[in-house]
Amino acid sequence: MKNKQLSYLLRKRIVDFLVSLPGINDTEKQQALLQRAGLDRNLVSQLRFNAASGQFFQLLVSTAWQYGRLEDGREALVAVLQAAKDSVGLDKQVDCERLIRELSAPVQQPQQDQPQQNRHDPKKILFLSANPTDQSRLQTDKEYRMIKAEMERGQTRDVFTFLPPQFAVTITELLRAMNDKPQIVHFSGHGETEGIVIAADSNATQRVPARALKRLFAPLKGITELVLLNSCYSAEQAKMISACGMCVIGMNVAVDDEAAISFAKGLYNGLGAGKTPEAAYNDAMIVLETEHPHAADVVEVWKNGEQLEL
Repeated sequence: MKNKQLSYLLRKRIVDFLVSLPGINDTEKQQALLQRAGLDRNLVSQLRFNAASGQFFQLLVSTAWQYGRLEDGREALVAVLQAAKDSVGLDKQVDCERLIRELSAPVQQPQQDQPQQNRHDPKKILFLSANPTDQSRLQTDKEYRMIKAEMERGQTRDVFTFLPPQFAVTITELLRAMNDKPQIVHFSGHGETEGIVIAADSNATQRVPARALKRLFAPLKGITELVLLNSCYSAEQAKMISACGMCVIGMNVAVDDEAAISFAKGLYNGLGAGKTPEAAYNDAMIVLETEHPHAADVVEVWKNGEQLEL
């Protein structure tokens, strides 16, 4: 089965089904389910039974999918669903059988004329940065390498893909990159109260004001889920962008480079674990408060034009 990709939507439906099992947030019932499924001991040892049920089943689905077949020839993830089927009513059994059929379906090669939008694609991450020559140099390359490594270590890494990073991004390159309709947009660079700082064609400072950023993101309402403005004085821009219906993180004052990188590291650790942007923000704050407690009050998160208290 590992030669076939488990789509994000199918993975989510399986996790949602397993989480809905009666009393399944109890560790003993989770262990009983795996015992009925006949999972190998070395597979079970990779799971964390002390995690919340949603996180537990996300890890279970990913681990069982990667594991492949059990000694009896069954696919490990199919075996889990077959064991779960016995503990639900008839209506849920129908749902479970549908999931098993989809997992067991043979791989179909996409036809040449099949529209791209009809096939599920991973969520796209766009990393943007600028280091104009008339500004102090930031470690944006280090930040990019770190968040990419965090995501690649995550349990749901196959759900995401990185678009080509845009270093020294200009306004025309920014417009072109946004045409890829990313689900996550990450800007790393300088910021001022007037707006974020990108590069002019001469690599000097070029400011993008908040109203221009709102225009930029407005067409991506319902597409872009998370925006990180990892730059100084970007909270006001975050507020305006969030009115487009997305979760936006910004900084209310100046933030030092290392603190910004620590926050990004924690954020992508959470995203890589399959958490929502809000839950991943909580992970990022844990890292920031631990490594750079002086910067704990700098970060703000906005959604739908309102600041969230998380």
